[in-house]
Amino acid sequence: MKKDSDIEYCVEYRPGTAWNQRKGAMYRYMECKVCGQFTPVSGDTQSTTCSTCVSDGYKEQFGDIDQQTSKPTGFHRGWRWMKEFVHKDGRVFHKGEEQPKLKGTLPATKVKERLKLKSKQKEDLKRISGVNLHKLKKTLDKTRWKKDKKPIMKEIRYFTRLLKGKFSQEDIQKYLDGNFHSS
Repeated sequence: MKKDSDIEYCVEYRPGTAWNQRKGAMYRYMECKVCGQFTPVSGDTQSTTCSTCVSDGYKEQFGDIDQQTSKPTGFHRGWRWMKEFVHKDGRVFHKGEEQPKLKGTLPATKVKERLKLKSKQKEDLKRISGVNLHKLKKTLDKTRWKKDKKPIMKEIRYFTRLLKGKFSQEDIQKYLDGNFHSS
């Protein structure tokens, strides 16, 4: 039986063309021992396996990475830092520490889903905020007394924050309910 060191693989010398190779310098390429694709190698290499064959062999041995998905455990993000968290199966945790004596004594913790906006909705909310900000700045120029300027400045800071794209859950809920319009 022949070993890899006994087999001669085809070798070519090519000028550097890749981004990480010097232009004009000659580089040694050797054919892959599995598929025959040419791969750049060092001067004393006897045989090589290209990156495609290596990744295919990895997939055969360990399975496709995309197929390995995590299964839901009943714990949501941040449960460990909650003062009290009750799992679906009745286990009770205080700041991440399980309390076996309290198992099954409390109802499961309900998790509020976070609201998310689509990009069009975000742009619409920013547009409305910009319009409101413009109106408020006009009224600020017309106001004379400090007591009248303070609430306007507060609203200006609020709409500036929204214009930067920093939305709180209350802002999103207000927008989704239809209560967020230009004034």
